[in-house]
Amino acid sequence: MIETVGALPPGRRRRRKPERERVEDDRPSQVPVTVATVILADDPFESEEQASVWLEGIDQEQSDELLSEAFAVLDRLLATTAAATGRPYVTIWGDDQALAARIGIADGTEAADGRFRDAVRIDVRGGTATPRRDRAARTMPLSRIAAVLRGRDRPRSCELLIPRVSSDLRAGRQLAAACAIETAIAVTVREMADAMDEPSHRDDLEALRAMLPNLTELTDAAIEATEPWPGLDEALGEPLEIAERVIRRVRLLDP
Repeated sequence: MIETVGALPPGRRRRRKPERERVEDDRPSQVPVTVATVILADDPFESEEQASVWLEGIDQEQSDELLSEAFAVLDRLLATTAAATGRPYVTIWGDDQALAARIGIADGTEAADGRFRDAVRIDVRGGTATPRRDRAARTMPLSRIAAVLRGRDRPRSCELLIPRVSSDLRAGRQLAAACAIETAIAVTVREMADAMDEPSHRDDLEALRAMLPNLTELTDAAIEATEPWPGLDEALGEPLEIAERVIRRVRLLDP
């Protein structure tokens, strides 16, 4: 369930001539906040007491898994929206954009309204950083971002293509990932060939080169397929894991 809090009222049908207005307060205006409630109702609890015990026992690892599952659901929603509207570059939700997160329990009526009977707040913005957030901090240095914004550096194409294919695979869009995997890996091999002279880097690139013929066949099969086939996840996962390792290594050791 998606709800927008603090949204502006609908615009007028006719635009009037802009009116000058004196600004008395130079502080930024308030912006609307999107509240997304992901309801996991496949395996409901038998009683409120059982649900409360489960909620009290959630640890850091479980909360990370639940948040990842929730963001995956939202990612599938965004992909559906992109396909329906023809706008592929929609906002991606993740724990780095979240202002707050809660995990709670509710009955059907409460869940439908986005309300909890009982909930715990999850720290998603600092303090006890999760391994996923720590990894993002290591592989996304602010100096590189600043250099790109100033035009002194530019992202490699593989740095854009590999995350997109990986996102499709994580969200269950195997055919979309398979249709793009051959190009993404080929670009990674080409762009990263001279990025650094290090044995493990060369070994990973050789492994990717050896996979390219099979990936070409896989992509051709995906273009003709209407449904994913058994083993497709594994066939996509191995080259993606190597490519992500190559990109991560270059970011860390040769920024």
